[in-house]
Amino acid sequence: MRWYIVERFLEGVHFEREIEYKEGQVRLTQPKFVKGVKPIPIPRVDKQVETILNILFANKPVWKVYPLTAEPDAIQNAEKITDFLDVLWDVLDIQKKIKKATKSALCFNVGYLEVGIDFEGNLFIEEYTPWQIYHDVGIEDLNQTRFLIKVVKKTIEDLKQNPNYDQKVVSELKPETKEAISTYQEARFKEKFAQSIQIPGKENEGKNFILVKEVWIKENGEWYLG
Repeated sequence: MRWYIVERFLEGVHFEREIEYKEGQVRLTQPKFVKGVKPIPIPRVDKQVETILNILFANKPVWKVYPLTAEPDAIQNAEKITDFLDVLWDVLDIQKKIKKATKSALCFNVGYLEVGIDFEGNLFIEEYTPWQIYHDVGIEDLNQTRFLIKVVKKTIEDLKQNPNYDQKVVSELKPETKEAISTYQEARFKEKFAQSIQIPGKENEGKNFILVKEVWIKENGEWYLG
């Protein structure tokens, strides 16, 4: 709920408050102002966030890898790795992804990046919103969590090609009817993209994705896909 309120606040919805009612459910209400008073939101926070991001990412980083020894081969390898990192920054679009994770950290106090090698042997880096990641509460570092659940959007074709998934289960899957697992993220999606443009009876036409909950368990310092 807090992230939902924060995201709306950044978009100029400044006069809402949270009220709990039966069974722990939550709803938002707007306060009543004195007759004749019409408050106008000033979007300063959003501008401040953008200013910080522009300062942090104004320039492309300059890579410098130092050799461990003065041997010619070591120096040459260091230069090659420097060039490799420079190319990798552009090929993987790393700046855009780190910038998005940084914005999440500024707005929601947490941002997530995943770096790894996929089942085809390709290096990747991906950014995830706080809405997509679940782990132990009360931790200060992801190394402290016992599990991690990652919600990712994948096409059915992607799942069929990935040996990590049970193909019998994959064959029985149907396309999703919603855009997000989180109730509040789904609400934000509907607010941003009006449902009125949909044709009745064809709301899910063209959708061929599944919202997959990847469960990762940590044992003895190693991560395993559950």
